[in-house]
Amino acid sequence: ETLTDRTGYFFLSGIQPGQVRLSISKPGFAFEPGGISFIAASDVSEKFFTYRYTTVLDEARLDIGMPYDHRCDSGGDCVGIFHGYAAGQCTDLVLDAFSGAACDWTLMLEQDAKARPTHFYQYRNARDAFDMWRYFMYSGQMLPHDQPYQIGDLAFFDWSSDGEIDHVALVSDVGADGRPTRVIEASGVTSNNPGGLAAELDWAPFYDKAQRGHARWDGTFESMVVEPPRGEFLQVGLGSIGANLRLLSAAGKGLSRLDNSLPGNFYHLIWEQNLSAAEPLPGNSGEYRYFLVLSNPGETPVPYYLAIQTVQDFHIDNEGKFRGELAPGEIRFQPLMVFRTPDGLLDFELRPPHQRQIRRELH
Repeated sequence: ETLTDRTGYFFLSGIQPGQVRLSISKPGFAFEPGGISFIAASDVSEKFFTYRYTTVLDEARLDIGMPYDHRCDSGGDCVGIFHGYAAGQCTDLVLDAFSGAACDWTLMLEQDAKARPTHFYQYRNARDAFDMWRYFMYSGQMLPHDQPYQIGDLAFFDWSSDGEIDHVALVSDVGADGRPTRVIEASGVTSNNPGGLAAELDWAPFYDKAQRGHARWDGTFESMVVEPPRGEFLQVGLGSIGANLRLLSAAGKGLSRLDNSLPGNFYHLIWEQNLSAAEPLPGNSGEYRYFLVLSNPGETPVPYYLAIQTVQDFHIDNEGKFRGELAPGEIRFQPLMVFRTPDGLLDFELRPPHQRQIRRELH
């Protein structure tokens, strides 16, 4: 008997030559095949099992018929029959489903944020589809859309194509080609769900256009972090298809995909670029000027979603969301002032941009 590692591999030693049968089990999961028999005459490799969630799908189907309401997250007015609530949104259905497999995404995301304070989470809340997506990207559990799906994968979407991940659905069936054929989701009213209630639906063609990767939980859990981290950060996230993000300091140092001369961390998450500039008030100055540099090296306009927050000892002092569009070849220099308020909070002000046009990529 043995356990797999976090990637699913297993190793058995001391097996005597002869007939061998392998079986596998885990609560809440079903496996195909149920067992593998073979003759062991020497070392053997490449014996595979494919898993699918059972408890997760059963729990998700308990939410079918749930009215859509993103505000129903607490309080007496929200009490009902759908895992204790009267209504919910897409992430609520997913969180409910995986709670049946003893998986608390809310806690795991919070633990990741504490353990890795340079990971940018706008709300640190798994009820936000974008933050849930970020968790899977940071933890290396996200697959691109062209990779085969499995039942139980989480499909993420940007419905409005504005750079913001705004929906997640649970894949409930997959074709022989590895493409998703059905999902369980709480999407509200859509063209294929005019009633707006949570439902199990066929995968529609418009899903492919808005799809932004699918997550597959590897079964691991974040270790507990008791004490919140200390330190100050300026954090910026740019959600866009084709735009690039860079932060420049008044001293000429930068933080981007190719430039890390400014203290902090930069992350390229395919559909989002984000950064965390450490100690953003050099020398404990009262105010400091940065420049956010947004660029579009492409030949067509690109919309973007920009999120900015200031963090002090794990507390988000201020945050803001901004939307816009970059013209082909445009570089936008936007002053970003970071300052400390009289009551000690770390604050920021995003000022009107300066613009110019180019025809080469700025990293």
